[in-house]
Amino acid sequence: MATLTLREKVAGGFLDQYQLDRKHLQKADKAKGIPGLRTGKDQYGQAVLVKVWPKENATSDADLREIWRNEMLQLHRIGGSPGAGDVIAELLNSGEDTQGFYLVLTTGRRRPLGSLSSGERRPDWLENPANASNKNLLWRNIKRLVQGLGALHGQGLLHRNVDRWAVLTDGGFDPDFQLTGFEWSIRLTGIQGNIRHPKGAAVQPGTESFLKDWEQLGELAVELFGLNRKTIGNIAIANHSVATAFAADEIKLLREMLRVLPVGRADADYVVERIDLILAGLGARAAGKGGKYHLALLLGPQSALSRAIRKASGGEAIELEDLDAQIAFVRDDLIQGARAFSLKLAGQPGRFKMVLQGSKLTYHLEDAVVGAERTPTGWRAASCDMAETGGPQANHVIRDIQVNGLDIEVSSAVGFAKRYRNNYATLSSWEGLREQLSQSDERDDIESLVRALWMAHLVECLFASSDAFPVEVVAQGQLAGKAGGDATLLIRARSDKDRETLSSALLLNDAPGKRLSAALTENDGTESGNWRLTELGQLGDRSPTDTEWRFMGEATAKDGSPAFEFVGDRAAPPLKKAFFVSTESLGRDFQLKRRLKYISALETHSELARMISNPRSRVFKSDESIAADDAFLSLDESKQAALRTIVETLPVFFVQGPPGVGKTRLVRDLVRRRFKDDPSTRMLLSAQSNYAVDHLLHELEKVLSVEANIPPLTIRCRAKDKRDETGKFDVGFQAKKIAEDFARSKLVECVDEELGRRASLLAKSYQVSAANDDSPDRFSQRAFEGLVLRSANAVFATTNSADLERLVEERGQFDWTVVEESAKATGGELLAPMLLSHRRLLIGDHKQLAAFGTEPMLRVFQSPKSLRKALAAGDCLIGRAFRSPAMDDLFAWIEEADFDEQEFADLCIEASRVLFLFEKFIEAELERQNKEAATSKAHPIAARLNRQHRMHPRIAELVSTVFYEDSLETDEIRRKHFETAVCPISSLDPKRLPDAPIVWIDMPWVQATKNKKDGDTSPRWNNSDERLAVLHALGLLSSTANKERPSVAVLSPYTQQVKLLEEEIQRAIGKQLGNLKAFEKAADGTCYSHTVDSFQGNEADAVVVSLVRNNSHGSVKRALGFLSNPRRMNVLLSRARWRLIIVGSLAFMQSAAAIAKSPQDAEEIAFLRKLLAVVTADGSTVRVVPFAALRGGSV
Repeated sequence: MATLTLREKVAGGFLDQYQLDRKHLQKADKAKGIPGLRTGKDQYGQAVLVKVWPKENATSDADLREIWRNEMLQLHRIGGSPGAGDVIAELLNSGEDTQGFYLVLTTGRRRPLGSLSSGERRPDWLENPANASNKNLLWRNIKRLVQGLGALHGQGLLHRNVDRWAVLTDGGFDPDFQLTGFEWSIRLTGIQGNIRHPKGAAVQPGTESFLKDWEQLGELAVELFGLNRKTIGNIAIANHSVATAFAADEIKLLREMLRVLPVGRADADYVVERIDLILAGLGARAAGKGGKYHLALLLGPQSALSRAIRKASGGEAIELEDLDAQIAFVRDDLIQGARAFSLKLAGQPGRFKMVLQGSKLTYHLEDAVVGAERTPTGWRAASCDMAETGGPQANHVIRDIQVNGLDIEVSSAVGFAKRYRNNYATLSSWEGLREQLSQSDERDDIESLVRALWMAHLVECLFASSDAFPVEVVAQGQLAGKAGGDATLLIRARSDKDRETLSSALLLNDAPGKRLSAALTENDGTESGNWRLTELGQLGDRSPTDTEWRFMGEATAKDGSPAFEFVGDRAAPPLKKAFFVSTESLGRDFQLKRRLKYISALETHSELARMISNPRSRVFKSDESIAADDAFLSLDESKQAALRTIVETLPVFFVQGPPGVGKTRLVRDLVRRRFKDDPSTRMLLSAQSNYAVDHLLHELEKVLSVEANIPPLTIRCRAKDKRDETGKFDVGFQAKKIAEDFARSKLVECVDEELGRRASLLAKSYQVSAANDDSPDRFSQRAFEGLVLRSANAVFATTNSADLERLVEERGQFDWTVVEESAKATGGELLAPMLLSHRRLLIGDHKQLAAFGTEPMLRVFQSPKSLRKALAAGDCLIGRAFRSPAMDDLFAWIEEADFDEQEFADLCIEASRVLFLFEKFIEAELERQNKEAATSKAHPIAARLNRQHRMHPRIAELVSTVFYEDSLETDEIRRKHFETAVCPISSLDPKRLPDAPIVWIDMPWVQATKNKKDGDTSPRWNNSDERLAVLHALGLLSSTANKERPSVAVLSPYTQQVKLLEEEIQRAIGKQLGNLKAFEKAADGTCYSHTVDSFQGNEADAVVVSLVRNNSHGSVKRALGFLSNPRRMNVLLSRARWRLIIVGSLAFMQSAAAIAKSPQDAEEIAFLRKLLAVVTADGSTVRVVPFAALRGGSV
């Protein structure tokens, strides 16, 4: 039984909510599956087009229901494709009642072309299609339909009904065709290109294919151009002889679309390319014949415009008195490429200046005036009295639109006044163009969003640039006894003004040399320890002369200065200015390049851009609901409510998942239902880290392999250098299995002999040892693996995966995108998975760890003046491969004389928000829900899971009070389990270490303890007293479990403390910590001690936390360090199931909480005050144990 079902029928009439026109545009034809068409308005006065599939009481409506649901799904899928937003009609609503099934489309002023064609007032371009201007408009409109078909075909969808009723337009003189009418459309699963036919082969009757869609579009184009179909089909008539008003290239393309002439390919890219050539040809042929818009030029010897034209004409200077030559120059300049811009006017919100950019000059336009009274024409004509070279600055641009230069009739102001003195009202107005250029709130929001993403990306590049450390080579040599063997290198930091300026502007605490020392000597194992010596200091630059080195240790140069020793495979060449870059930066650089593509893709993905700029701007209710089966009823109420709303909501939903609430369980149930309901579903399951993706795959493996009716094709994407870590879901393994199965199948016997031979060779290539990356075998394998990836039902990949880049480039689309750990990804990192589906579920917890590296970026955004300095210093340090025109505009903007500091500060605020995009989304939505709880009828797009299952109720209460405003509750079944089950961990001496869910080992405060000098130790933060306390606490733990050994973990915010703790624990395992042999190591099982960052997402039966900080500093930041970060403290305190033991000084924490002076500091450590209040309250369930008692005294 399907578990995702259609929603219940709407009570009453679905159409009652719309004010519909009485006249039906088209009657429904149930036999052919053609819907009825009606126009009208919604409750807000917005124009809509309603498609109606009537029901018949005497027959089953199952077929109609399937048609209706299919079109709805296709519209959503295509609407989520890049580039489809403006050429595909947008779905506004859908529904069902006793009378029929309905789809409601947003049309604006558009109507079906069929209704315009049959109306009494037909547009001029339909009446006179052979007119040069009208023909130009029609080709541009057909180009839009081509792009719409391309979006459909790119998803393996056929249209099958390309006719006048499948096209929407307002009938005006601007290209605005939109494609609709995919009813009875077919999805060709797995087909990602064109069906190949012999050249010139006709499409067989009854056959549905991409080619037939192109034929139908060709038929429509022939009809719109008023051409004779029989003449077009008669190849005996030459292309240039078909119609006098049409050139040979126009007729040839139409014949190719109709398959009258053979063509090697028929796809959107090819047809668009041909139309662009046709439009260019029309431009050349129509030059000087007049146009739609009239532009009057103020010319003459004293004219600034005339002087600009003379200067731009270069070597063939045009004389100031030669008005005809100046007019010809402007006309040619605009024909070669014209674009209209609206520019902001300082201090005049809502108003703009209009400019027209040609190939050489940018012309400033004003409303033309006529007569002695200088009467404005109301933009029936435009005038220009000045121009300049170069285009407008991006930060001044509101909107821009391409304009056909042939549509502009150019004359002198004097000539215009003589010709149109009394009849200018008959001219076509510029107002339509100005309306398109006018600033809309939605468009402004989108542009602000994209600009903020570029700024955030640019700052990330600046930080990456700061990690190229300037060094000088002190000495080189060879390892003793290895002639011709390993080379040695001695280097030290050198001074570099540019790098030091950048580091300072980025608010990095240390100079490059000091940071290099820290990176080398404080490596915690997260990096390979390998470095690249290069002379190229720009971000991402590489040279064949670069050499790679492995760090050996600190050393001293002959002059006594500190240096560092390395070993490598070959000696370094002589370098004038050397830089050291970690080899780990290679992966980071690839990610930065991918993000360039994703932000650029967002600029053409209007649906996603609108959703991100305002998630509530287009919220749809799907036509699915959850069946209350046993699996659903086994979920807690919080998950049930969330799951219901998730499946009912498009195009996005956000879930906040505090610790232990079972976020993965929610995803597992959703995935199970999707594949049980529709085995052809395609889902992308992503997360920021490989660990989270692997964990998700592990949790869903049973659902995907066993519980699904038809096991879906599942792929786990991995980085190239990780492909040796293959598993059964690796794309290479799956491709090998499919290739071998296909080669052995009976299907091979039915195919072409050459295809069968190649299939056999492909299968055999997987049976030999791994092919070289450049070998023909590996090339074939990669192509086949790409096909497997595009065909997979379930794809697991990190948000930064190279395979997602490939899918974005190929415009792949999934039915769902699910992103775990969304709060740990920046806005830029979330783009790839969001680009790949029209339906997005983002899950995370913004009150736990944020995306890596965002804290220093946030500090810079909070200091706009520093950031402006960083931009100035970093401009020359970012290579061309890492830049975009938008980034170049940002660099140029800060140097402008009229630079707006407030606008820059606003941009910094918005850029900081897109860093934490998930937090921005969910906080706004949950706040809205709280404010409007009693009155709002708005459909929710976010939910917070509030039933935790991991922690002992006492631990959960602490976490809930301190971090979640007491909203986190323990599931009742789990509460009873903790109350009745035997705790798997007990204390060997309850007097020293109480048997309690939470124990705080209270360390002496360094300032309040006589003769105590050492607390925490810097610069590599650690605390020897706390390590001793941790060892004592671990030594008192005992396992009471009969079967599975309980797990234990030791956590600390500081890498050095973790490193020293693990060393001391390992030394004590065979001595005083022999009891730990009865415990499992948590997480990956390789060690007991972990940093906060490495342990998020993990849990253990017993967790011991070392806070480290214990000092007498006078500011919150200096005193507490990481402990002032509520996200880190949340993770530290929420990992334990049964026992949480905290080691730290209560007196120190209380003193640090008391020294918060500024409102910002007080707000930041408000959680700390809550924590201390819980720990020190009378009757508190937290047992506080002095360190002395733990060591052997009494509690």
